[in-house]
Amino acid sequence: MLKTYDGSNYYAKINAIMHYTKEKFIPSSKTRAFTLAMIEHFKENNITNVIGCEIGVDKGFNAINMIHMLEKNNITVDNLILVDPYTTWVEFIKNKRVEQDYSSHKTVARKRLMKYNGKYTFIFRDSKDAVEYVRSHLPSCGAHFIYIDGCHTHEGVKSDINKYYPLVIKNGVMGGHDFCAHWQGVSRAVLEFVDEHNLKLFGSNIDWWVVKY
Repeated sequence: MLKTYDGSNYYAKINAIMHYTKEKFIPSSKTRAFTLAMIEHFKENNITNVIGCEIGVDKGFNAINMIHMLEKNNITVDNLILVDPYTTWVEFIKNKRVEQDYSSHKTVARKRLMKYNGKYTFIFRDSKDAVEYVRSHLPSCGAHFIYIDGCHTHEGVKSDINKYYPLVIKNGVMGGHDFCAHWQGVSRAVLEFVDEHNLKLFGSNIDWWVVKY
């Protein structure tokens, strides 16, 4: 039976996961723990060319860092598919309804990523409507990695995970950001997913990830 998480049990689960891996993948101010773990995984498995996807690009800080760090470690990025509608998002932060307009961030992200022209593809759509567009840019085997940092509601994160996990290749990596007690919706969705699929969950510095075997 699928576990459901509330304040009484998932805080402890998050802390246990973070404690397990926090000493191994210590992120810098720019590089997230997911990126460090992903690079190590690719090196261990002799993967030298990758295609990935990021859901929720914002100003492009993480996207450009992932490309930079992969290439720096002799892992060629053939394509990083970037999904973001750059519209107004409505989210609930600390039980308060908050509207955030991301439209101006589109120009910032495109300008920031110009130095890696040819290594990325933008899809300006909501993640729930972009799955087939992403699939069309992937080889038949799928993506080597997918990183989720879009809508932070429980329903939004759960939808993104369930829709995009099938696009990850065997021995590929899926993960995301804001796996912490503050973002309860994110944490609940991740924990429910790994329980349902009997996956080993890793986490460090509010990043989470799983390997698809």
